[in-house]
Amino acid sequence: MNTETIHRECNREKTDLTIIREIVEKAFDVDLRSKSRKREIADKRILYSHFAKEKTVNSFESIGNEINKNHATIMHHVRQFESLIKTDKYFRRDYMLCEKLMPNVKVFDDTPTRVLKVRLKHHHAMVYRLKKEIKKRQDHKTDTVP
Repeated sequence: MNTETIHRECNREKTDLTIIREIVEKAFDVDLRSKSRKREIADKRILYSHFAKEKTVNSFESIGNEINKNHATIMHHVRQFESLIKTDKYFRRDYMLCEKLMPNVKVFDDTPTRVLKVRLKHHHAMVYRLKKEIKKRQDHKTDTVP
């Protein structure tokens, strides 16, 4: 299925999460809402979770609701993505395909200012924690990654 066909079938009146879910489902002919635990479907849920988190400002809970999963599962998917993209060449191939199919979702268009402020505050806190951890590792030379 080509990019144009997929975008036409996933029209713009749907939410960004629905569009992302449908693109992944159509690209790989899977149902992300199914209860199946097969690897090929589980990996596609991880791709959906990654793209949903990367391209929208939706919460883990909202992202999970779209595929009938809870927020903790989505958080796990986002962490798994980082590992799989580095180690699994088939997963990386599927990611590259999906990346080409993803429309340029307008991340902030319909997001209320108060939500953006909360997200910014969260990111500032994360940056602070990361800087603190880096300094701690440099001071104690405990960094194990080359």
